[in-house]
Amino acid sequence: MKKKMSLKGFSSSRGFGKKGISAIVATVLIILITIAAVALVWSAVLPLVKGSLDKGIVCSEAINQLSIQDVGWTCYNAGGLTTDVQIKRGADLDFPLVGINILVSTDGSSTATSVLEAAVLAPSEEKVYVATSVDTPDTVRIVPIIEVGNGQQESCENDNWVELKLCA
Repeated sequence: MKKKMSLKGFSSSRGFGKKGISAIVATVLIILITIAAVALVWSAVLPLVKGSLDKGIVCSEAINQLSIQDVGWTCYNAGGLTTDVQIKRGADLDFPLVGINILVSTDGSSTATSVLEAAVLAPSEEKVYVATSVDTPDTVRIVPIIEVGNGQQESCENDNWVELKLCA
């Protein structure tokens, strides 16, 4: 007579007879892995996209709020190599303007003059700035400098050129 060998704690219902995990557990694991992957990608991509969107929105406001007044004082001085540029700012109070670059151009070559924070326009204000220029400039444009995010300063590209005339 043969004796049956018994392995205590190991029955077919406790481990040897199982083929794998159930379909419900597998589905839950796949869902959790997908959620973790989406969260990881979201946390990496969101700051990049948010920074670009913030800059785009604020730059759009800046370009819409600042304008060169091409009547009045916007002209160039023939002998003094300077250009007077009359700039007007809109009434928007939430606009983080920290500076303006004034670009005076002749035949595609530009000279830049920076207007720093202390001299920047207040809301609804209009000022005439004197920029260095070449002998007989053709056009002028302004490039707003804004503050985005954590105090970082960015220049906003503006393709709105204004033709210059000789000062009277």
